[in-house]
Amino acid sequence: MGKFLVIVCVVLLLAFAFYRGWFSLSGHSESNANIDKAVGEVTVDKAKIKVDTDEAAAKAEELGQKAREKTREAVSKIEGSSNSDSTSLTLNKKTIELEQGAKTEVTVTRTGGGLNNMQLGLTVSQDCNLLASGGLFKAGETETTIMIEAPKGARDGSITAEASGKSVVLHVAVKP
Repeated sequence: MGKFLVIVCVVLLLAFAFYRGWFSLSGHSESNANIDKAVGEVTVDKAKIKVDTDEAAAKAEELGQKAREKTREAVSKIEGSSNSDSTSLTLNKKTIELEQGAKTEVTVTRTGGGLNNMQLGLTVSQDCNLLASGGLFKAGETETTIMIEAPKGARDGSITAEASGKSVVLHVAVKP
């Protein structure tokens, strides 16, 4: 099967080369009293091969340049849209104090960018056992709330609210 594919590829390459005028075949017959023979010649046009390969290289370079330009345009649009959608977050409190077993709400305000649906990413610092939930901005809304809870055994910690690469930190002091 492998040899067959090689033969097919060679035949296709020769057919393409002949079609492109890279070589030509010519022949004539010679005969005299004792000898009757056919003579064949293969003429290779190196100049035509060079022109075609140079044109192919130029075309490939042109296509590559167009692809680079399209990629730059796409990246520019993405960066432009992310800059226009740049969201700033602020908290109504930077620090809160909670007793164990208590909970409270904190308001988060967003400004700038589009006012699409957006869920805040809420990250609680390790080993503090605080709970945080909420933080869903609905389309058109500029404010949302997050619920902070300090269950029994909770310790001081922090909660980071993050969206669109911007973040704010709420420090939580827990009273026993």
